Amino acid sequence: MKKKEFNPKTAISRLRLLLLDIGEKVLKMRKSGGNMGIRIKTGVTDIVTRADNFSEEKIVSHIKKLYPGHRIRGEEKGVSVESNSEWEWIIDPIDGTSNYSGGMDFFGISVGLYRNGIGQLGMINYPALKKLVYAIKGEGAWMNGKRITIQRADKKALKDSLIAAGIMLSTAGKFERLQSHSRNIVMFGSFTCDTLLFLEEKIGANIHTGATPYDIAAARIIVREAGGVSSGIESAAINIDNEKIPIIFARSQKLAQELRELLRN
Repeated sequence: MKKKEFNPKTAISRLRLLLLDIGEKVLKMRKSGGNMGIRIKTGVTDIVTRADNFSEEKIVSHIKKLYPGHRIRGEEKGVSVESNSEWEWIIDPIDGTSNYSGGMDFFGISVGLYRNGIGQLGMINYPALKKLVYAIKGEGAWMNGKRITIQRADKKALKDSLIAAGIMLSTAGKFERLQSHSRNIVMFGSFTCDTLLFLEEKIGANIHTGATPYDIAAARIIVREAGGVSSGIESAAINIDNEKIPIIFARSQKLAQELRELLRN
């Protein structure tokens, strides 16, 4: 029997329904006021809740059922399916868990699909904000059914730009450097939510000095398809398999270069 070819549009359609359903359920979990099952992982700022585990289990189950040969990597459970497949799904069940558990709206459910390390599709649902964004390689990016096109700001310098930042404690010295060279810095505790602000053109760039593959897997694909610039910090290259990934999303190559020069060690 001939192997059925993967259809990204079908995958996106099915994933959209799943993430919308999960989003409704995690909001209900929070609203119920019951035990959120908060557990500390690596430190007091790194936590997991019942909702994180629920979200990841639902997404993993969905992928296993529809694409049983694909590799799956989730933030909470690690590699759920060991496989030599060229396809890999990377899941962040809730990015911004501290925000979610604290009653804030800035969190997202993120899923990216890669083929031999190249992004094929990505989707992020922001349940509390009622926004869902997605992209398919070569097909553009979309938010709530409307095409996203980032307007390049080639003439805008760093000193005139508002920047969203996620800065690890080990690189805290970069904060002062960034603040003194930009218009201002905003920090929301969720890389995917910073990316939403970027896609809506409310900020000139968002950076993280040590994002995880789960943070960036979907966001990177969506930004690229929307016309934004995606870059590493030490160099332009980004390796999705690294444990920590310094990354920049910017509205122009010029701004990305300014940020690289400023933030390099």
